[in-house]
Amino acid sequence: MLNELQTEPAVRRHQLLMNSFLELLRHKPYNQISVADICRKSSIPRRTFYHYFENKDALMDAIIKDLMLACNLASMFDFSSGTEALKQSLLRFFRFWYGKNQEILGLLLQNGLESRLTKFALKLAQEEHIGRSCPTQQKFPSEKIKSILLASSFFAILAYWISNNCQESPEEMAEYVTNYLSNPIYPSQK
Repeated sequence: MLNELQTEPAVRRHQLLMNSFLELLRHKPYNQISVADICRKSSIPRRTFYHYFENKDALMDAIIKDLMLACNLASMFDFSSGTEALKQSLLRFFRFWYGKNQEILGLLLQNGLESRLTKFALKLAQEEHIGRSCPTQQKFPSEKIKSILLASSFFAILAYWISNNCQESPEEMAEYVTNYLSNPIYPSQK
């Protein structure tokens, strides 16, 4: 976003642009949607669009950022409180993506935009030091690499789950991931 949202009308226009874009994405591929389409759908002048966003990619990134912040990714990877707390965090995360947000994530995947989601998750992982307290027997050259590994692996699992129409319940997914994170695949080498 180019300018801060400081007024109620600005917040409403910003949200209207995002909602209009998502509505278009339900019926038209991402690469066929133009800024003009978004402006027409939202009844917001093109000049106003550019007040908020540099281009449609920036608008897509804002949607992804809002989703990622709303799902509270950083708290999901808090391993310091024990396995049950981790499982509950994961359960909240999978429930977040189930339902309304499942559709939005599905639209991203259908349009080949999962790399944008992963890119934001990796950035957040590095900034928030996700996985710092992960109980692993593996040695990593840096905490940054551990964070990247956890975030990217987890979003690959999330993409798989959404692509398969969430055949497993959020509870089952939380259980699977908790078990995986609690029991490393490769035992430590002595």
